[in-house]
Amino acid sequence: MVSRKAINERVFQGRVLTWINEIIEKKDLSLGGADQEISIKKGEKEYRFPDLVIYEDKERTKVAAPIEIKPPEYNGYALNLVNKAREKADLLGAPYFATWNVNHFVLWETFKKGTHPLDRRRWFYKVADLKNIKEVDRIEEAIKKFLEKFLDTFVEIYYVEKKLPALPLDRMFIDMLRARVDTFYIPISEKIKEEFYKNKRFSEQLVKWFVEQSWIFQGIEEDFDRIAKQYTHLFINKILFYYALKAKYPHLPVIKIPTHASLREGQFKRMLQSYFDECLDIDYQTVFSTDFIDNITLPNELIDQLRDFIEEMSLYDFSEIGYDILGSVFENLIPKEERHKLGQYFTNSYIVDIIVGFCVNGNSKVLDPSCGAGTFLSRAYERKKFLIDIKNHKDILEDLYGVDIAKFPSHLSTINLVIKDLSERENYPKILNKDFFDIKPKTPIAISTSLAQGLDKRTFEIEIPYLDAVITNPPYTRQEEMEDYFEGLKEKLQNIAKKECGFRVSKRSSIYSYFFFHCAKFLKNNGRLGLITSNSWLDVDYGKYLQEFFLQNFKILAIIESKVERWFEDADINTAITILEKCNNEKEREYNLVKFVQLKKPLKEFIKATDNENARWESIGEFIGLIKGHNEYYEDDRIRIYPKKQLDLWEEGLDENREYSGSKWGKYLRAPNIFFKILEKGKDLFVPLKEVAEVKFGIKTGANEFFYLTEEDIKQWNIEPEFLKPVIKSPRECESILINPNNLKYKILMVHKEREDLEGTNVLKYIEWGEEQGFHERVTCKSRKKWYDLVERNGIILWSRTHNVHHRIFYNDFKVFIADTFSEFNLKKEINSKVMCAIFNSYITALFKEIGGRNVFGQGALGSLGTDIISLPVLNLAKLSKSQIQKLESAFTKLCNRPIGSVFEEIGANNPNEVSLDKVKPDRLELDNIVFDILGLTANERLEVYKAVVDLVRSRIDKAKSIDKKKSIKGIDLNTLVEVMLKEIGKIKKFPEDYIGKSEVEIIKVPKGKAEVFSDIHGFHIKIGNKELICKSPYEAKYIQYATMNKKTSIKIPKYEKIIKKVVEEYSLYLDKVKNEINGLLQYRIPDSKIKEKVKNELWRYIFA
Repeated sequence: MVSRKAINERVFQGRVLTWINEIIEKKDLSLGGADQEISIKKGEKEYRFPDLVIYEDKERTKVAAPIEIKPPEYNGYALNLVNKAREKADLLGAPYFATWNVNHFVLWETFKKGTHPLDRRRWFYKVADLKNIKEVDRIEEAIKKFLEKFLDTFVEIYYVEKKLPALPLDRMFIDMLRARVDTFYIPISEKIKEEFYKNKRFSEQLVKWFVEQSWIFQGIEEDFDRIAKQYTHLFINKILFYYALKAKYPHLPVIKIPTHASLREGQFKRMLQSYFDECLDIDYQTVFSTDFIDNITLPNELIDQLRDFIEEMSLYDFSEIGYDILGSVFENLIPKEERHKLGQYFTNSYIVDIIVGFCVNGNSKVLDPSCGAGTFLSRAYERKKFLIDIKNHKDILEDLYGVDIAKFPSHLSTINLVIKDLSERENYPKILNKDFFDIKPKTPIAISTSLAQGLDKRTFEIEIPYLDAVITNPPYTRQEEMEDYFEGLKEKLQNIAKKECGFRVSKRSSIYSYFFFHCAKFLKNNGRLGLITSNSWLDVDYGKYLQEFFLQNFKILAIIESKVERWFEDADINTAITILEKCNNEKEREYNLVKFVQLKKPLKEFIKATDNENARWESIGEFIGLIKGHNEYYEDDRIRIYPKKQLDLWEEGLDENREYSGSKWGKYLRAPNIFFKILEKGKDLFVPLKEVAEVKFGIKTGANEFFYLTEEDIKQWNIEPEFLKPVIKSPRECESILINPNNLKYKILMVHKEREDLEGTNVLKYIEWGEEQGFHERVTCKSRKKWYDLVERNGIILWSRTHNVHHRIFYNDFKVFIADTFSEFNLKKEINSKVMCAIFNSYITALFKEIGGRNVFGQGALGSLGTDIISLPVLNLAKLSKSQIQKLESAFTKLCNRPIGSVFEEIGANNPNEVSLDKVKPDRLELDNIVFDILGLTANERLEVYKAVVDLVRSRIDKAKSIDKKKSIKGIDLNTLVEVMLKEIGKIKKFPEDYIGKSEVEIIKVPKGKAEVFSDIHGFHIKIGNKELICKSPYEAKYIQYATMNKKTSIKIPKYEKIIKKVVEEYSLYLDKVKNEINGLLQYRIPDSKIKEKVKNELWRYIFA
């Protein structure tokens, strides 16, 4: 096999030459082919050499376009490169030329005199996203496809004179700036990586910065790229914003950076900051003040490109560019797919406008407490302009407040508001780079300019007054469980909620709950609160705290959910819009009608997609009017509105002691009418599940990889059969209702005996191996008296905790054990288990399951936990006749042995319109008809049940598909984290070999396992499993213990006590040092407590391996 040449710029040019000629020949294009580095004479002795040229004619007498090809770290938009390429095209008389840095390809016109180079751009294409030209092999096919597309387009432009649509200025600007980001970040990323590994102080600061963003630093390429891109975006934003300000404040000087070769990066940054400091005098701290990210070291070789970019920006007359254009550039500079990586979270503009439309009027004072890039505030600005024509920029900004804990979003928010009108002198958005939960209303907050290098310290104060509207998308998409990132955060938030609301919230409540509580403190009476959050609070048990809080403090105006689309791409979660109005009047609250709104069509079918602000807000007004206008149940093919008196919601949630315990509100959004009819018809027949059965989770092992064994594992360890029991881990293992142990994939380790009673068994060896792996130290295992001793769970009826498209409630006649992916039902003794399981497998229960489950997973699965199902309505067998019970048992026997298909297969329909009773599988229909008869359902109502089940399941699945599946950001790689930390710890010392040198030794044999040291009147002992050794001294005992920790079974022990003591003391000090280093690294590097624990266990496992 012939090896390919290593890729460099010239080799790549040669390949492109070959590919272009092959494509022209294969497609018989009207071009004369391509050539490489032809010489062009300029003057007497000067020559120019374009990288490639494409000829117009087969005779190759006229060049159509030269192409300059550079590696990814060179910017294809740089003026010096464009001008050199244009000069070559000019000398050749070629009407077009192209610049291409592998990633970005730009086709330019040569002879468009008197125009800015950007205006000469004819065609642009984002080809790839490589950091190094050496990577092109892996995208060779993609490059060939691009070249084919380019050549087809070029033929049309050149010969047919195809008029490509003119790109708007903002689009050209955005493409050009994005190309700069893609170029500049590459050497910055490499420099950050280099600095990280050689500068300990810098590495600590970098990791701390990651933690502050709630990210985990793994030491992988993507981490260095992420910070490099954020630096680049900040740099470009600052330059653009500076020149936008200069158009308004002519006294600001043009940025001039000397071109001399000796200019170093430190000098460059100091010079640049001195210009930015001028803007700090105009009070743009959140844009121009500096923090850690601004102080990262730049590669000196990048300075020329950055200086050229600054110079190019100075050539634009920003006074001639409209604020709407500049606003669009700033808003869209970061590509959508990059926002998540940079800590920006995109909120759908339709959702933002709905919330703003409900909450903001012309005179509203508005706060976004998690403002991100400022989308909510920006749209509130536009709404206020729409509602009050004469309201000026300064007055609108006076009414807007934003808070974000991270600097980058605060920076973006400020720019996006300021840029709306730079003609105003008083143009200072009140954006606070703070933790919202540290802010109180009417309390001054000191803002300092001290972060700005070289500027005298100046402090001023902002206070947030009581407000008319608080609107936001709280950061639940960033981390659903914040406690994993910041220990004690939930405790802090619980205390705030207790102090502000008077009750202690469950620790299981998500972070968005606390935003509701704290936001309420900032509202005036009649002020409005609008949030887009997870819809979990509607149905989960800990949602009762929010429900009670809303009912006692607000008029709940609307709760809006989509049946057909997911509103967030970045989170596997379903969402709802909640609109509240603060109300101190109890009677007003009680008689308020809550509008539960389900949208059956995408938002774009309700609201006009238009750039015309008046038309947009009028469309929003019509949508809100539609919801407000219906005080009785309303439904059409687009929307369903279910009004419910707030007092009724309160009564529904009261328990037997008249205390609020919560209710499932999701049914008012999702349940079809047939659901409420069935409840009415069966009101004397239904009882909650908790009255007929005890519901428990399956077995939680705490170490699945240890306790669940395949046949291969069992053979390898030869574990005794008495300790192995059949277990069902997943509903996929059983296609029928009846569980067959022979079809199950795993056995579960079930050992109740004491360790001494296991002496000589293979299962004991397996347990000891598990201890070597550290399984016994895991939290769940550690909590047991014997860490390997699992509780038994093998109830008669099994209910899966997640459901997709099947309705299958399992009958566990063979008493197999069950994993914690199931709940078990232990029925009261007098209840017939088969009849009960028959009822559970009827499609009445399937309907109740869909309504009562947690429709919160963006992937389409339905969550159905014990707390969700204890209130599930089930038929009371005591109310049934003997004949009905016999019929149910008979129908169940027929159904339970065959494979159960999806609901679509069982009903014989893929959508509600296809449903008919004669398509339902006969044995399925037989069972369901018995239940339908008991409830007295008509033929049409039976049809409605099947239609509802098909519709609810179909909607779940289709809604999950409404977001295109994209490649997710890489998950946490524990191995990489461990490797990076081990490098920082340094050489791992092994015991005892790294300590005893050439000392005389004797060898003792010990079994595998954990060694325990103890003493009594006879001296010091060490116990390993059932073996006990008598030691000469505490040092010898400790020596043996350390050796067993290092997995030694044949231990070399020095003959002299003095050496043993010295070795033990040295190794003890070493372990203390390593422990401190590990704890320090974990503390400053990993904010997530669960990952921290896993990494710690892996590190120690490696150290003692």
